[in-house]
Amino acid sequence: MLRGVPGLVAEDLLLVRLMRLPDVAFRARVRGVSLLGAHIAIEEPSEVEAWRRAIAELAT
Repeated sequence: MLRGVPGLVAEDLLLVRLMRLPDVAFRARVRGVSLLGAHIAIEEPSEVEAWRRAIAELAT
């Protein structure tokens, strides 16, 4: 989920970069928008595991 990114609508395509991994861009699609933010899904199956690891590192 992304928060604080106004103007996103369902089906928008994004390139998401994390500050900790500036050389990596994840292709994502907005699946829906709610009061909580934009719900995204990583588009490329080959990027899903790398995304999970990157997000897990953010929590540490």
